[in-house]
Amino acid sequence: MKERIYSIPLTEALEENCGCILCTLEKRLEEQACEYFLGPSMMEPDSREITNEKGFCRRHMRMLFDRNNRLSLALMLETHVKETQNKLTVKKDKGLLNKKSAAFLTGEDIYSITKSCALCDKLNSQMYAAAGNLAYLWSCEDDFRKKFESTGGLCLEHTALVLSACDNELHSKKKDEFIKLLISMQQEELSRLYDNLHAFTISFDYRNAGKELSQNEKESVHTAIKHLTKY
Repeated sequence: MKERIYSIPLTEALEENCGCILCTLEKRLEEQACEYFLGPSMMEPDSREITNEKGFCRRHMRMLFDRNNRLSLALMLETHVKETQNKLTVKKDKGLLNKKSAAFLTGEDIYSITKSCALCDKLNSQMYAAAGNLAYLWSCEDDFRKKFESTGGLCLEHTALVLSACDNELHSKKKDEFIKLLISMQQEELSRLYDNLHAFTISFDYRNAGKELSQNEKESVHTAIKHLTKY
């Protein structure tokens, strides 16, 4: 097989057999992205232009802060704050303004600043490529396909991502087969989740006092959250 980006990380994640392999991969890529933005990216003008423009979302701001590299983070925030200040400068057109003239910033303008994130954009791009690669590996590698089909499949969000990405990787017949597989695996996993959650909830009924729960039933709430909302 011709080597493609993310082939090895996907295979490694599959070998770990820890649930959704794209969740496993995304966690690693997110950690690597944090290290990148606090390290090599500081000396790359193109990257600094992006962080100046977009900044970081709440989740990734917290992750960067928790790494205790305050100088690198402060340098990025310094230039991002300056860029944000420039965006908030009210500019009026020359001459008379009509009612439709955008003389002032709107709430949507400011929301677009607060909701943008350089790290999210990088991660989303990587994950879309990885999702497409997963479909490609499934179609071309017998060993990968067998191991993947023996797992519980993907979380709900990554199932959606792979369904979107497979359009560019698979021909119609293979794509139809792959889509049916993903939906079938999703239905089976949701059915298991429901059964485990039901067993957990009814264990609080006095009539079931003393009934032993399985490990999967005990962990059903946490497992359901991870499956429905990603890691």
